[in-house]
Amino acid sequence: MYHAALVILKTRQEDGSYRVQQVENKRCLSISSFSQKRDRHPISVTINDAFHLSGSIDPITSETILGIEISGIDLGVFHGMASKAMQIDLHLQALKGKITVELNPFDELWVHVDTVTCGKNERLSKFNCKRSEQLQRFAGVVCEPWV
Repeated sequence: MYHAALVILKTRQEDGSYRVQQVENKRCLSISSFSQKRDRHPISVTINDAFHLSGSIDPITSETILGIEISGIDLGVFHGMASKAMQIDLHLQALKGKITVELNPFDELWVHVDTVTCGKNERLSKFNCKRSEQLQRFAGVVCEPWV
């Protein structure tokens, strides 16, 4: 049996925007946990059999908490406001790109995955992904008007 481990550095660039990059195994990182005292709508989606997002969104504030896994490797928990779009930039050995979660002006929660592999290995082809998927439609979730 083989086991794989990936140590990543997750930095918050600004509210709702993150950068994830692979680091050497010299640093241990801790992941914060977030309180979920309000009624929250669950989020769960798998895209391209490689990217799994799970978490919840507060229907009043659009506060979003997401756990992200890529091919079973946990990248951690991310926190932001879907009404302002959450973006996670990925700079890993196997792939580069971004995952964006946003609440559009029609109260629809969308996830956009835009990634490419960093090599010509056919086993990594599932990381070549440019897909958008509507997760849910929320009636009455606050978001900024587009007109």
